[in-house]
Amino acid sequence: PGGPGDPYWPGLYGGYHIIPVIHNAIEPVTDSMPRLGTLVDNGTGVRVFDDHAGMALPVRSMLWTCIDRESCFALRAFLDQVKGRCVPFWVPTFAHDLRLVETVAWGSAFITVERAGYVEEVWPHPNRKHIAVFTGGGNRFIHKIVYARKLTAAADQLGISPLAGDSIYPVMDYAATRTVISYLTLCLLANDMTRIRWISTSQCEATLNLVELPLEVYS
Repeated sequence: PGGPGDPYWPGLYGGYHIIPVIHNAIEPVTDSMPRLGTLVDNGTGVRVFDDHAGMALPVRSMLWTCIDRESCFALRAFLDQVKGRCVPFWVPTFAHDLRLVETVAWGSAFITVERAGYVEEVWPHPNRKHIAVFTGGGNRFIHKIVYARKLTAAADQLGISPLAGDSIYPVMDYAATRTVISYLTLCLLANDMTRIRWISTSQCEATLNLVELPLEVYS
């Protein structure tokens, strides 16, 4: 791993590891809302659901596919680091959460995105102030949004920090047509054990079930 742009860079951000992978699965990231409860059904009459938890637990599932020995080692090392459900880590949503309306110049301190209610509805929440930027070259860069304001009726201007992990890295060139900006979420594994399926001696895959920790993110 060579630095913050490397997809296998295992550096810390805010005291937590960043998942060292760029989403490469054929299957999409899926969300489920399991509830802890008991369905009482005697075969006759009305069925009754006894809700133990009082609310659902949002779980996001992501298939991590490794196509060479280097990525297989990265997967196994990461699972050893997070230790089941004990250690939080950062995971991008891998969604196009913020859309650039113009190319970001090298060294710029702000980005301009399509107006979609970020300033009014999203900016007040600390867990949506951290972003992962994926460029057309397959690199990943981490930033924090430090301020947000309405620029025009169709665009918002967001101030962003320099690249996380190394102070010598400024903001890079982000092309509006090839850049994907995803929220960076703090998560735990939903299961104590994650099964690795070996396709061959140098290829494997694992499904990670993730639970977000929105109230644990610092502002």
